[in-house]
Amino acid sequence: MLALRRVLVPGFAVAIIVALVVACIRRLRRASDPSKEQLRQGGYETLAADTPQTTMGAKGSHETRSLVGLPQEILLNVLAMLDHKGLTRVEATTKITRALDVDKLWYTLTERALSRKSGRFSVARWQARFPDASWKLRFMHIDSENKRRNITEAELSEGSDQSLRWLFNFKPAAGGASTATIQEGRFVSEEREDAQGSLHMQGYPPLPYKLVDHLCSICAQPATQKCSRCRRVWYCSRQCQRAAWKEHKDECAVLAQLGETGSSQAAAAAAEPQCLKIANFPNHFVKRLQNWEWIIENDNVVLMSFPSDAEIPERHSPEYDERYEELFRDHPMLRLLVVPTTGAQLFL
Repeated sequence: MLALRRVLVPGFAVAIIVALVVACIRRLRRASDPSKEQLRQGGYETLAADTPQTTMGAKGSHETRSLVGLPQEILLNVLAMLDHKGLTRVEATTKITRALDVDKLWYTLTERALSRKSGRFSVARWQARFPDASWKLRFMHIDSENKRRNITEAELSEGSDQSLRWLFNFKPAAGGASTATIQEGRFVSEEREDAQGSLHMQGYPPLPYKLVDHLCSICAQPATQKCSRCRRVWYCSRQCQRAAWKEHKDECAVLAQLGETGSSQAAAAAAEPQCLKIANFPNHFVKRLQNWEWIIENDNVVLMSFPSDAEIPERHSPEYDERYEELFRDHPMLRLLVVPTTGAQLFL
């Protein structure tokens, strides 16, 4: 029933939008039926009379032939009420949008989506990242980025144009004292046999780290092979896979069936988070926040990425706590450094 509702509701919304457009047309025509020249003099551009006409739906749903002559400004305002899925559906089911500057609508959707993200994802920076793309294509990149759950080595470590800055703190149960124990950490990429680099922090020796996409379900070591049937559970060796089979065989069939149905929700639920191994400490798990920043944490500590233009107060500097309050006010998610992360709504 939930799946059926997800299919029907967007289509119903599009039908309502088209009905509103038709109602606007009829009201305009009943008023004074102005000529196209009069509309142009009034500051409106109208759709050309030879604009291709089509219908929406295969079973006699609302016809769009009456859209000819509708001022573009009104039509764009109506279409602006749609989300990206609705706008894509309108573009696919009617040719009337070919006469409109629909890219303005995609710009608005892009601006709206990025306004909820971290400051380093501004519209100007997103445009610079994809300089030759249309706003529709730029929005599609946003949709793709919103699905990404794994951080890259280039983002984690310093030295590249994608490098992020990181703040570290202990959690309260492990001795964290609010802002007094916060400090900046640096991931430095190095060529080592057993690690990708080292984490540098004040008061600690360099700590080797390794970013791991998958862990063995038995021993929690880096895994290189997965179950060939369900393709969801990972192992580091054949020995661990054999040891797990007695418990895994029942869920294996269920996971395999979910994979065959192409359920993206099931795949997301079955996927384990990315892991960062730091020295011999308990595994740290990588999560992405709703604002596209990253949190790397275990039961004892938390590392969090933050915008590169944010000014971090120097430790033991005058008005240290007040400056952190200003930082938290400008970047609310950074407050998670001193407040335990609770609630799935914080994460993608």
